[in-house]
Amino acid sequence: MRIADKMNYEQVNTNLAKNRSEMADLHNQAATQKKLLKPSDDPLGAARVLAVRTDINGAQQYLKNINNAKTFLEFSEQSLGELSDTLMRAKELALSQSNDASSNEQSRRVAAAEIEQLFQQSVQIGNRKMGDRYLFGGFRTTRPPFGPDGRYFGDDGQMTITINKDAKVSMNLPGSQIFV
Repeated sequence: MRIADKMNYEQVNTNLAKNRSEMADLHNQAATQKKLLKPSDDPLGAARVLAVRTDINGAQQYLKNINNAKTFLEFSEQSLGELSDTLMRAKELALSQSNDASSNEQSRRVAAAEIEQLFQQSVQIGNRKMGDRYLFGGFRTTRPPFGPDGRYFGDDGQMTITINKDAKVSMNLPGSQIFV
């Protein structure tokens, strides 16, 4: 069998075109610093890349959820600390009036006025907002959970957030568990 010059020529041209194409792909990979430029380069590798991107986006969302909940809980903790201080002051006043032999009607009126102020301060703490959400309303976060008389209008719901694929945590305490 005789090999024609034309066949050799076509074979060399085909090989040169193939080498140029591979070289262009390698140049593109070097320039973009990406091994996969299109899914057809490596379908299995492309699927892995997409899975990793999805995991990264999920992890970023979990971090956002955690930071949001952390801020919400820190503000709630600060509010509960203030409530604790308020209740301690009310207890001190009550004990001083009951144990002090020199207490009279005037001192009781002053103490009662201060107790009323402490009550109103407690209601204000119960109606604290972070952004546009009330802290202690349960699921009802768009309106104040406590009325001026201290009556609770929220619910017993606890908002949960997802912190990973399998875990959720509560990010609020309903006012019915704290104040009532």
